[in-house]
Amino acid sequence: MNEEIVIEFVEDEITVEFVDEVVEIHFDCTVPGIGVPAGGDVGDVLTKIGVGDYDTDWLPPGSAANFETYPAGENLSSGRVVIIDGGDAFYFQPATLAHYGRVFGITKTSATIGNDVTIQRDGAITDVAFSGFADEVLYVGADGELQTTWDAGGMVQKAGVAAGSNKVKIDFSIQIKLL
Repeated sequence: MNEEIVIEFVEDEITVEFVDEVVEIHFDCTVPGIGVPAGGDVGDVLTKIGVGDYDTDWLPPGSAANFETYPAGENLSSGRVVIIDGGDAFYFQPATLAHYGRVFGITKTSATIGNDVTIQRDGAITDVAFSGFADEVLYVGADGELQTTWDAGGMVQKAGVAAGSNKVKIDFSIQIKLL
């Protein structure tokens, strides 16, 4: 918007004063401090699900967003690497080249054929089946089992890194076809 400002001088001498005004706005603190929820650790991601307090609705970092449920295409145990084929979960088989690049996640639950299995796709996962590993790189063996070495035929599929008692950091970044 262009506006013309016209100044008309009526007197010979005019004094113009410029005043800098500082505007301060103060708001009362309306967000209460948030502590660590019961059973949580510093650094955990808190998820507010409802009107309850955070200590009742918290989830470990990344886990809830990485859980998916699929029907089991065969009987599945927890703590195993699976693929999704035709909408069902099956064990990853390193000897089956058709499974190359198709790792989906690690089972959080067991399931019999046709029943739902919960699969975690990323993050840190815990399972009693991981108790034999400590600070080691893990690979996928037959029937999706985690192990510290890879099988001689088919392909190499990295599963993650053992990160303490019964815990594995999922990492499917390395896949190699063996000729």
